[in-house]
Amino acid sequence: DPVGGIDGSALEIITWDPDGPGPERELLVVARQFRAAGGVVGNNIAAWDGVAWRAFGCGTDGSVQALCIFNNELYAGGFFNSAGGNRTPNIARWDGSQWHALGDDLNRPVLSMTTYQGDLIVGGLFTSAGKKVVNRIARWDGVDWHALDIGLTNSIVPSVGHADAVCVWNGDLIAGGVFTHAGGAQANFIARWDGQSWHPLGSGTDSGVRALSVYRGDLIAGGHFVTAGGVPAAHVARWDGNTWFPLDSGTTGFNQIVLALHVSNGELFAGGGFIVAGEVSAKFIARWNG
Repeated sequence: DPVGGIDGSALEIITWDPDGPGPERELLVVARQFRAAGGVVGNNIAAWDGVAWRAFGCGTDGSVQALCIFNNELYAGGFFNSAGGNRTPNIARWDGSQWHALGDDLNRPVLSMTTYQGDLIVGGLFTSAGKKVVNRIARWDGVDWHALDIGLTNSIVPSVGHADAVCVWNGDLIAGGVFTHAGGAQANFIARWDGQSWHPLGSGTDSGVRALSVYRGDLIAGGHFVTAGGVPAAHVARWDGNTWFPLDSGTTGFNQIVLALHVSNGELFAGGGFIVAGEVSAKFIARWNG
């Protein structure tokens, strides 16, 4: 067990082997909002190497919402202005010894990250990156920021919109969050980027998407919604490329929302605010076997 644990919340977890096949231990990196891990002051991000906790410099001055490995370096995004004492608005790169900014500013926080076609994809609340209009999702090629068409927008409340989750499925980039349009086309809360343009996934969902995963070849979405593709799908649904399907009767109880999805050992795990999954008591976490 990681000795001493942490003194706050650690909701982002990723593994990273800094030297690849070299002699260094693979690290379990945890992040979100905490001061110390096992007595080591990490400030919102730390790593367990199998023996002891490690800090990444002096950490960040605000919460970390997303982690990603890109070009074998660790990237952290969230609600912060600096990392390691350096100015790094909302996103930073750790090269193994210090934190660095990524070009010019992202003007608002980062909520999600993944890699796609050799680039880092970042989603969040921001509307500009590197002084370019990007609207909640952007691509970092290692040198500069780029827009994905006009990004993700919300015609219902234009000032409110965000990309909460991003993943890669069947060679396409999938984005989920709170938006009604992707690249100017109608796309309710979830959309697909094929490398050139945005596309809807059927009629999408009726409310925000907070988590994405891939299970048995299908795309799984979780969030606030109660319908997907117009059919009942309480907070979790499956897209096979043409049609949306529910996963049993979904999740209910307490605040009901699915906030996290993960596949392990051939099964899908969902975490969130629910206390019932299908017809089974499942307090805040449940397992779906297909």
